[in-house]
Amino acid sequence: MNLKNKNLMVRRSLPIKIFLGLIFIMTILPVRYTVEATENVNMSVEYGIDGKYKTGRNIPLNISLDNLGENLDGTLEIKVPDSNGKYILYSQSINLPKVSKKAVSMAVPLGNNSNSVKVELKTSNKTVVEKELTVSNGRVNANKLLTGVLTDDFNGLSYFGNIKIDGKNQKGPINEISLVKLNEKNIGENEKTLECLDAIIIDNYDTSKISKEKYEVLKAWVNNGGYLILGTGSNYEKTLKLFKDDFLNGTIGSLEKMSTLSLGIKAKVKDNTPLNLEVLNLTLNDSKSYVSENGKNLINIVKKEKGTVIITNFDLATEPISSFSGNTDLWAGVIIDTINNDSRSGKFDKGFLTYKLNDMLRGVPGMKMPSVKTLSIIFVIYVLLVGPIGYFVLRKLNKRQYLWGGIPALAIIFAVVIYFTGAPTRINEIISNKVNFVYIDEDGNGKVKSYIGVMAPRKSNLKIEEPKGVVLSSINDMDNYGPRSLRGLSGNEISQKVIYEGNKTYFELNDLAPFTPEIFETNESVGKFGKIESNLNFSEGKLYGTIKNNTGYDIENILVMTGKGVWRIGKLSATETKEIKGDSEYHRGTGYFMQQVYSKKPNEVTDEEWKLADFMEFNRNNVIDKDKVNILAITNMPSGYSLLVNGKAAKEYDSTLITTSAKLNFKSKDGIVEYPYDYFAPAIVREDGQGGYDEYSGTLYGSIDMEFEYSIDSNINVDSLNIKDSADKYVGDKFKGEYEIYNYKEKKFEKIDLTQSEIILKDVSKYLNNNKLKIRVKTTDNDKRQNLPMIGVKGRTK
Repeated sequence: MNLKNKNLMVRRSLPIKIFLGLIFIMTILPVRYTVEATENVNMSVEYGIDGKYKTGRNIPLNISLDNLGENLDGTLEIKVPDSNGKYILYSQSINLPKVSKKAVSMAVPLGNNSNSVKVELKTSNKTVVEKELTVSNGRVNANKLLTGVLTDDFNGLSYFGNIKIDGKNQKGPINEISLVKLNEKNIGENEKTLECLDAIIIDNYDTSKISKEKYEVLKAWVNNGGYLILGTGSNYEKTLKLFKDDFLNGTIGSLEKMSTLSLGIKAKVKDNTPLNLEVLNLTLNDSKSYVSENGKNLINIVKKEKGTVIITNFDLATEPISSFSGNTDLWAGVIIDTINNDSRSGKFDKGFLTYKLNDMLRGVPGMKMPSVKTLSIIFVIYVLLVGPIGYFVLRKLNKRQYLWGGIPALAIIFAVVIYFTGAPTRINEIISNKVNFVYIDEDGNGKVKSYIGVMAPRKSNLKIEEPKGVVLSSINDMDNYGPRSLRGLSGNEISQKVIYEGNKTYFELNDLAPFTPEIFETNESVGKFGKIESNLNFSEGKLYGTIKNNTGYDIENILVMTGKGVWRIGKLSATETKEIKGDSEYHRGTGYFMQQVYSKKPNEVTDEEWKLADFMEFNRNNVIDKDKVNILAITNMPSGYSLLVNGKAAKEYDSTLITTSAKLNFKSKDGIVEYPYDYFAPAIVREDGQGGYDEYSGTLYGSIDMEFEYSIDSNINVDSLNIKDSADKYVGDKFKGEYEIYNYKEKKFEKIDLTQSEIILKDVSKYLNNNKLKIRVKTTDNDKRQNLPMIGVKGRTK
């Protein structure tokens, strides 16, 4: 064998030796695969609090981890399907020490239907353990106050679950209470984990079990509208152990025995006997007494931003309170009188016209595209100069050789012209469009709800930081409300990533398309605002008086709404007082403004018209209290907070709708009370045929036979009824069918001739029953909408 062949054999055997060596090394070295940890980490997942949750809010997923192996640093990820075949990923870092157990609570938003989610524990993007979960049973209706109970004596507090709130007396939709057991483990480190709860009761519970981070979450939950009840008395040391900072300020004294009748009196107990209580001498700063006995408080109220804390000087679960015959009536009264029900009831209905949010948040305010006419003129001039004009002029001058330099020069000149023509449309910043809805009461106290559209001028990756003091939630399924499944999802199809870091939340968006808004909503915040003052009166079908703008911002459009009717007042600068002299334009329903926009070509509609129409359409089921006379004002007043995107402040544009009650007097100097047309809304009594009534525009459509009933103010004696038929080119035609009014004396309908534009009925007693008016309409026109004739009322106060 020669040398050449020996070298060849060596080269051939070398890879085999290396391979065998690697196998040997792998057998003697410790191997750390994530897969190995699958056998050493057990995971269980439960949803809700004690299996209960409310839709339309974040739902906590309570994840229990049992690490039987070595120390593990990883990430908990929850995959929630969206409507586009992708999923939203919720992520939180986690450390599992060697041979340890840990409970983690993470919040995810889920819709009205059953939803599947997948929970994974990962290290280095490899799955350690995973669980799939379907959220179905346990939904609590909106009319129930979902209440978490932190106590060592749940049975002693079970009477709270028997509380029934009289619908005639309550301030909101809540009429009973659903109790769930709460513990320190299912309070997460992010406020969103408590969002599904309306109230929390803490009594006879060692609150030192709650960590500092979770205490901050509890306080944030209260400030954002939560309702916290604290029982003290004989167990006060356990219950108040957590509250050592300035969240609650006051002085704790000693315990003493007290015999009291005050609780029974407040509960309106018939056979009231004294209750012998062990009462804590507790004095709270910035509190209001709800029940006291001989100058000593028994139940205290402390307001915290949007929320409320109720503190009792006695234990809630021990005798004689737990068996007190009036305990449910007592607390029903406390809740009715003190809960801020609007704060957590979801007053804004984003499920209605959510597509309108996309329209309102997509554009760049103030950006004007160059007109087609301007661009066409520039192009024609360029073509003429480089073509026939340039050629024939230079030919006549016998300078055609100049075309070699002239054409490139003209190209450069016109490129510069085009550049500056389009300069106003050139956007280089991340844009944050905000649509704000502000309610201001007569004292200037306001509530603010915002929707935000974040977009970029080019395809981008964005990381959005939740502002301090604001709870930001993404609106992902704008057009889909059905059940969603995990089936068919690819591991790379992430539409959005939500990262929880303690009580802060970040939203990561990858490959966001240019000028495509990612839409978010905020929690409802509170604040003090300048008021819009009004002093109005209505007489002979016209509006008079004054409106003063104290908001500190110019108002682009101000409107007065009287029932379905809309009076357009116009612009109002900051601090301006405007006199209304009976010449304001009147429109029937807010639908007029949208129909006006639809009737024009897009390039004919101004930004102001678009904004007004959008607000009115989005507003119709979301804002207006139809039982009041309202002022609506459109302005650019800012929301009061900023978004950080990729660590920098985004370019912000605010559009704000302010709603406040108007002061409107319907009584004239001679004592006559006059209500505008459409002030009293018709209620449908019977509906037959193919068609119906559009409450938004006040129009009838299709072939129908319908009955309506009007409920007129019971405090007036009606002298006359005015029936007016009119057409509106943007809403509907005149009524063309049969119009009848019910005669209660003769117990039959009478036909009314509407050939005249307005009819005044003087002998009205036969048409009214307890100030209720009933009409019947029949139409056969299937092609065009017709206005339902309007009703106006005159009378005198009883």
